[in-house]
Amino acid sequence: MPVKCESDVSAVRLLKEKDPDQLYGAVRHIKNRVIGSRTRKQEYLDVGILPELIGVIKLHSTPISVEAAYICNSLAHGGRQYVEHLISSGLVETLIDGIFLEEQKLVEACLRTIRTIYQYPNLECQNLWEIENFIPRLIDLMMTSEIAGQCCAMIIGSVCKSREQQAILFTTPILNNINSLLLTESTQSNLAGLFCLSELSYDNHFVAQEVVGNDKLVKRLFELMRRDKYILVQYNAAKCLTNLFRLGALNDERSKTQILDTIVYLCLSEDIAIKHIGANLLHELIEQNSELQLWASYSQHLMRGLSRFFVASKDPEFSPRLRAAAFKAFAALGETQEDIRKSIIEGENIISHLKFGLQDDSLEVQVAALSCLHSLSRSVKQLRTNLLDAEVWEPLLKLIKTDDDELVRTSSRTLCNLLLDFSPSKDILLEQEGTVELLSKLVLNSDDEVKLNGVWALMNITYKANSDLRSKILSHFGVLQILETVEDDCRN
Repeated sequence: MPVKCESDVSAVRLLKEKDPDQLYGAVRHIKNRVIGSRTRKQEYLDVGILPELIGVIKLHSTPISVEAAYICNSLAHGGRQYVEHLISSGLVETLIDGIFLEEQKLVEACLRTIRTIYQYPNLECQNLWEIENFIPRLIDLMMTSEIAGQCCAMIIGSVCKSREQQAILFTTPILNNINSLLLTESTQSNLAGLFCLSELSYDNHFVAQEVVGNDKLVKRLFELMRRDKYILVQYNAAKCLTNLFRLGALNDERSKTQILDTIVYLCLSEDIAIKHIGANLLHELIEQNSELQLWASYSQHLMRGLSRFFVASKDPEFSPRLRAAAFKAFAALGETQEDIRKSIIEGENIISHLKFGLQDDSLEVQVAALSCLHSLSRSVKQLRTNLLDAEVWEPLLKLIKTDDDELVRTSSRTLCNLLLDFSPSKDILLEQEGTVELLSKLVLNSDDEVKLNGVWALMNITYKANSDLRSKILSHFGVLQILETVEDDCRN
């Protein structure tokens, strides 16, 4: 019979007890207290609960160790700072040992906690690929139970970050295991399988071809995009199919239409989180594909729906992410075709949003707004009219002088278009103090892309330049430096 605990302090103290009833009562008390309460999570961490929990898990006693592992899982759900505490305590090593045990419930409890910990990106944590037999053990455990399958798929997806790792995984039965997760009616199993497949197939032509070669798997992916499926299942299925499409493994008209229809549907959702991921996926799908850009522009209400992303949402912390997603989607839409650019600028009043976006407090929004401006600045007409009237060159010059590498890359790329001979902004820019000096500094930048953009910009301003401007360029960027740039060994 489990012993009831009078207080949190007494419960932590009882974790050192050897009596099973007292120990079980303590872990049950703590688990019930920490679930759903960030305050109590912190309180237990402050009194040093982690070493005691690790000791209980190492007992390998069911159900006591299982409950202790569930407490750790609850702590990990508290956020990144809690996860960092768990990692520094040595918990991950204990959990890894736990998945090699025979007791299924304890294995599942350890898997749950590992899954939760590794869902956080960029952690300084144990590299699971360096642990002998760990990945093969996960592959084997995927078929032992529904919970184990979900957790193993999520863990594998979270740590699969390179083509070498994708290749290693593909030598195992993982594709069959993923297929099993997708064929169930369990939403959680579907989500885990789709997440793992999207990471496994990302930017990998070989894996994409193998997936497309599995007719049942591809058919199931399209089934999971149906409107009667949970919306996150639809999104993740569309993401997998987008990976396959971008790699050329899927290219038939029906497939393209179905994927695009689903993504547009996500963009028009009332849920701000779904709209956000939908717009980002739209950018991935149609980028560098003029046919799909045209199809997307024909989609009813899409552009109007994207323009609503700029209206402040009820969640002020999420609003910048929505604005960035909208700018990226508009950038992809207007990448190649003049008629679409005209619709974006004249129909959705994008210029006013762009001006605010270029001066946004969020770096993510600034970079996305620059990408959108770069896309729209490919239009001769817009360079001579709307972009000139909006004086976009002014915030652009400020951004190109920042210390952020991504901002400098994107703004210098856009500046090249504003300096083309048919752009009225060219003369305005050359009238500004320090423009030639700024371009010379770009060519001396250590970043190859920025350096190339600087060369293009200088080339644009020297076209039809008068003798005064040419002399000014040579004074800032001498003949010797020009010759050194010609001999530069960068690939560009």
